[in-house]
Amino acid sequence: MKNKHYNLLLIATYVNFHFWFKANPILQKLIFYGILCFYIFIRQRKLLVWLKKSREQFLYFKIAACIWFILLFVSAFIPLLYGTNDFTFISKKILPMAIRIIEQVFIILLVERYTQEKESLIENYFITSAYSGTLYVLSTVLMLIFPNFRLWWSSIIYQDNTIQSSFSINSTRFGLKGFTGYGQTLYCSMFFIMLMCLASQRIIHHKKINYKIYVLSFFLLLGNVFYGRTGLVVSVIALLFMLMFWLFRYKKFKLGISIVTVVMLLITGIYIGKDMFPILNNIYEWSIKSVAEFLFTGTESSGSIATLQKMHIDVSAKTFLVGDGWYTDPWTQRYYRGTDVGYLREILFYGVFNLLLAYLGFLLESIGVAKALNRLHRPLGTFFSFVVILSIALCEYKGETYSNFVGIMFAIWLASVRDYNIFKRNIHGLYNKKEC
Repeated sequence: MKNKHYNLLLIATYVNFHFWFKANPILQKLIFYGILCFYIFIRQRKLLVWLKKSREQFLYFKIAACIWFILLFVSAFIPLLYGTNDFTFISKKILPMAIRIIEQVFIILLVERYTQEKESLIENYFITSAYSGTLYVLSTVLMLIFPNFRLWWSSIIYQDNTIQSSFSINSTRFGLKGFTGYGQTLYCSMFFIMLMCLASQRIIHHKKINYKIYVLSFFLLLGNVFYGRTGLVVSVIALLFMLMFWLFRYKKFKLGISIVTVVMLLITGIYIGKDMFPILNNIYEWSIKSVAEFLFTGTESSGSIATLQKMHIDVSAKTFLVGDGWYTDPWTQRYYRGTDVGYLREILFYGVFNLLLAYLGFLLESIGVAKALNRLHRPLGTFFSFVVILSIALCEYKGETYSNFVGIMFAIWLASVRDYNIFKRNIHGLYNKKEC
């Protein structure tokens, strides 16, 4: 993608961070997802070619798909068995996961249209995803600078009124889709991990890191600061692992010192300016201070960790093993028993064994991605999957996480298969030419 395809970046941004206007949002959703499915349908031949070209890694995804279908059956059967008739797990968990797969398959097929044969699809997908996250973060910056525009925008888009009323005009948790929180900070973290892999790839090949990677990384970290501390913790941990990888394996001490220096200067600038600018004080208190306290002491003063600890409710042995058949409280319409802890929600619904089965499905996906990436970018595939799994292990303490990443992991695997097959074909072509 040597040329700047702004239309591709805008489409990818909307697909990743879509929003709806107040006028008939259901019709808008039907049209939007209808377009995505139609595009995938007309390009199904390309998709099928990729699937057939990598049977070994595809086995992991086949088993994972079987697990998702088993969980779909279980999530439909348990409410009937227990007489709760609560099918919201399907509408709030299974269906969104399927939708995210459709979204990311659409994006990877669209990026492939703009990718020349000699270019890396996985690299273009990573860069496109990072740009989409950056553009969304810039929308938040724009609305912070122009609060009247934010008020106008919030008046024309469809969003939950209870969520909208709970955040002030100075809140950073607002973007084009309205309220912006847990899901969006996780996307920023995933895109940041992608950029760390691209930076490592250049270091492995003894190339300078493109300045765009630094700029995009900055805005994605800013998105973490804006939208959620959980994502910021994930990104900081990914950065620390990457720095250790660079320092101990490739002796990039100057680069490591430079990155740490820049980060410290940014934190110092926010600390100095927090007394002069209320928005910087909000960022410092809500994100930087809390994350630093959590990383270095295991506690934080804002009360968020304490609130989560209260949500680690005691459950009976029966509930722990087979669940209660409730995912949504029928009276409050909030999560059953008011818990905000990711893995507890699923345990309360269908028990620990089904939760472990769901984790197994994502683990198999991650192994498939690691194997596919390692064929061209060893050991980045292992590193990428390890950091993602570690991130999920951390984030499940805060909210349900793995379902947000299933679609992205599948798209990464598809892109890796495409790149490897072209690489193999070119190698065979060179070999045949030498024989002639």
